[in-house]
Amino acid sequence: MFINKKVLFEECPGHGQSPLNPPLMHVAAGFENGIARLHRDPQFEKYRNQITWADTIVFVYPIWWGRPPAMLMGYIDQLFSANFAYGDKKGLFPEGLLKGKSVVCVSTMKGPAKYPLLWLNDAHKILMKRALFNFVGIKKVKFFEFGNMESPKGKQTQKLEKVYRYFRKVAS
Repeated sequence: MFINKKVLFEECPGHGQSPLNPPLMHVAAGFENGIARLHRDPQFEKYRNQITWADTIVFVYPIWWGRPPAMLMGYIDQLFSANFAYGDKKGLFPEGLLKGKSVVCVSTMKGPAKYPLLWLNDAHKILMKRALFNFVGIKKVKFFEFGNMESPKGKQTQKLEKVYRYFRKVAS
């Protein structure tokens, strides 16, 4: 989902298909002389335009094996490419080209809500915030992480209302 005064809903390409062969996972068109040129690949233009347009990018995903699904990470790997999401510069880190944007991550899991924190030291949040979004210049990252989603006592309605209240506040 992309937000910029209006909301644009976009499902991750390949949703419901095998994660081993999603439509965005191709190589040949994104390379020239062995060098990645994904920032110019026309297959990604629609999605790059949506990211450029958006003030806030929203990712909604399950936590599988302590991390976001491979399909989502493949989508991000290809869209957040060099010369679109970051640029090379002298020094240790590249220049993030998506400065000024924010991200909201809403994740769900079957297991207990505190599992990622207590057992995995919040590895998925560190991956998403530090290794990905901060790397491309996005500093404002908000997480909603909900566990016990398959339990009859999982309080699903209250969890959805929490997200709804957050977006109402942001929109006003």
